Amino acid sequence: MTSSRESEPQLWMRFRSENGKEVELAFRSAKPLTYSDLVGTRNDYDIEIVGDLINVKGLPENGKTRTVRGKIKEISFGSPCPIYGLVEGGWLPLPFVGSRPFLVDRNVVIMLERIRKGENGQYFRDNEWWFSRWQEVSPTINPVLYAWEGDCRRSPTYEEFCDSFEQGAREILATLPFAKVTKFEEENYKAVYEILQGMSERLKNESEFLRYASALILHRSGDTDLEKHRQNLGRKAKQLGLRWPSLVLVAVFSCLYESRDSSGYLAARRILKPADTYAENDAYNALSDLRALELYMALRTVDQRIALATCDLAQAAFWRLLRPSSPGYSQDSVTFSATFSTELFPRLSKEQLEDFLDGWSRH
Repeated sequence: MTSSRESEPQLWMRFRSENGKEVELAFRSAKPLTYSDLVGTRNDYDIEIVGDLINVKGLPENGKTRTVRGKIKEISFGSPCPIYGLVEGGWLPLPFVGSRPFLVDRNVVIMLERIRKGENGQYFRDNEWWFSRWQEVSPTINPVLYAWEGDCRRSPTYEEFCDSFEQGAREILATLPFAKVTKFEEENYKAVYEILQGMSERLKNESEFLRYASALILHRSGDTDLEKHRQNLGRKAKQLGLRWPSLVLVAVFSCLYESRDSSGYLAARRILKPADTYAENDAYNALSDLRALELYMALRTVDQRIALATCDLAQAAFWRLLRPSSPGYSQDSVTFSATFSTELFPRLSKEQLEDFLDGWSRH
């Protein structure tokens, strides 16, 4: 039993203690999980929920239903969460996102295709619980991100975009027959492709900036070079018309201001993958991950309930550190609000971060 409304139950879970007491929870909503939950514990979570306790056996409330708000501590699952549901404020394992419509990126569809072909059967068996719970939610899945990235390491033509969308829909249904896949008519394809094309007008400049930046962020800068690199990157961004907080700028400067000992997960570096030789198709792959987040924010201006599903831990971690809110879309750019923290720029103190952000405000 599922519902599209958060006020109604989204997922049923049963808990049994060692002394035989049982509680069935009709889950309604959950508070997004933290960055440390994502890159640290991986399969043990403290989840703050709103729901109904029903069929309480062995407790004084036996047979009664009551709404509860609180934290379920140390839920331990048999394997790490295989797909991350990105929502405003953070992330959740997919079953806990509820029955929202989902965007799925390319790595999710490829993972499903490998399962269907038997190339990843063990992966499916290891995560059978997660998939079975997702089935209860009966999600609506939109493969537009899969279609837009394409498999040519460049922007797809309109025909390639339409064909890839249909291919992604078939792969989803082949492995997840319980899902409802978004269907596009001709006007839908044209409208979405027009938005994506508008975003792509920036692709050439962002690609040039990223190829320039790769050499400066490949190795961690010493204190004497840090300010020089910051100024050079700022000048290049201004020359190319890139405006803060463009996601490519945030990711590049997150790499520049990594901690001196390279501690932490380094989400931005794992997305950008700087290298000695950084070709246009390398930049395209990195920018595809960032544009997926942009498109997600743009579509949230139409439907705030949309979530993004990804297998990419780095992308999920970058989203959690970014914590954007109040998204908007103007011309070819996505706008958003963010409270940037030293978690994203660990080499900067709070005061240095304020100076850095103030500099961009005068850019």
